[in-house]
Amino acid sequence: MLTATGQNQGICHGLQIGKDQDDSSQDADHGYHYNNIGFIDDISIFAETPGGMETLPDVVQEFTTWCGMEINVKNTFLLVIDKDRERRERTPALDLRINGERLKTLDINDACWYLGCWGTGNGDMSATREAVREKARVARDLNKRHPLTPELSAQFFAQKGIGAFRFSAALIEWSQSEFEGLQKIWVQAYGNAWHVPWSSAYSVYTFPTAEGGHECPLPSGVLTQALLQHVDQCMRHEDVVQKNMLAQLAHTLTEWHCNSFTDLTDKMELWDWNVANKDFWSRLAKSLHNQNVSVTWAEKMDQKLALLLVPGKMSWATATRSIRKCKTRIAKIGGSRVDTEPTAWGLDVQVWNLLWTGEEAMKKGIPIFKRAGFESVEHLPRTAVGFSSKANQDLPPQLRLSATSNGERRVRVRVPNAQGLHCTTQFLMQEYLNLVDWKCLEIPSTKVQSECQEIRTVPTSVGRVD
Repeated sequence: MLTATGQNQGICHGLQIGKDQDDSSQDADHGYHYNNIGFIDDISIFAETPGGMETLPDVVQEFTTWCGMEINVKNTFLLVIDKDRERRERTPALDLRINGERLKTLDINDACWYLGCWGTGNGDMSATREAVREKARVARDLNKRHPLTPELSAQFFAQKGIGAFRFSAALIEWSQSEFEGLQKIWVQAYGNAWHVPWSSAYSVYTFPTAEGGHECPLPSGVLTQALLQHVDQCMRHEDVVQKNMLAQLAHTLTEWHCNSFTDLTDKMELWDWNVANKDFWSRLAKSLHNQNVSVTWAEKMDQKLALLLVPGKMSWATATRSIRKCKTRIAKIGGSRVDTEPTAWGLDVQVWNLLWTGEEAMKKGIPIFKRAGFESVEHLPRTAVGFSSKANQDLPPQLRLSATSNGERRVRVRVPNAQGLHCTTQFLMQEYLNLVDWKCLEIPSTKVQSECQEIRTVPTSVGRVD
């Protein structure tokens, strides 16, 4: 009844998902627009407008009157989800009633309990994270002076302390520092299980059994399992959940300038957890990379996205990965753009500055080129570089793709003009792409898209970014 009413009166959640947001004709075929989600004895109803929300409770009451089902009004709430504070304040308060009883309206910052998680209307899940930590602390303290064997005590903590984390792990964002704090509690619980001080090394608990350890779980491993289980459940059937997951994956790949999930996983080598932890798919890719786990369904997943992306073409991320990898190595040993002497790394000042300014220019320019139709770096025009050309200079060894590469620059990928692209950004993008080992990437020198305009070199310092 809710679905039929929504279809007849246009009442749905109003969210626009992935690339389908520009084509409203896909709503009916793909089922992106719905107004209710049911799970056992819980149901959530959604409406984009106050008028739609006033209609749906009447449908619920009509159904309960017909079947005799009762609604617990005390556990039923109205939540207005809108980050625009001024718009929320301008919207009149709704007077929603079921069986004559008025529903309580929660403030957007008030946490509510639904399907095992605490969260607010603005997406703050800190209450759930604190609940997980508290349950872990309680389970840890119950292990003190226990009469059980160490193995049974560890199993007890896994059920009480780890189970609370596993339940919500796939949907809740945890920062690196929060992960470390949770892991500390778990390790202390393992110490209690074996009756050793908390200050003792915890390697014996977490090392694999083949290496003499007890192989007790850590948060990072449990998270990876939970994320994979969530993907399996959501992708099992060809329904609206699967379509939403694919649309979210397509959006994630666009944000990270990748063409496939495999490409995204490879890219996670260059990003720390707090940067990668921005959505579900990037979090999964980072977890798989950290755990050195490969998945057999990645290729099948990429095939499902064939109509949305550009499979088979080199992504922007893949093309520039060797440059960013060099910069990441420098940062890992304490190097920085300002405080490090470029010659210590065998790079001249211009190339050194480009490691930073070029990357920032790429972040600005790639979305502009994608809007102009350059979905892949292979869509850019390119020309062969002759032996007598000034551009035919060997790349520094630090920027080469492999140790066997001779660093020859025989291909020049050109950055054309594009609407909305600043000349300084264009110049820096060109200089940055000149540092790519195109020969090792096996990019042919054939020029493509000849209608693109040639780049205009501007007399701008490489250290400047618009």
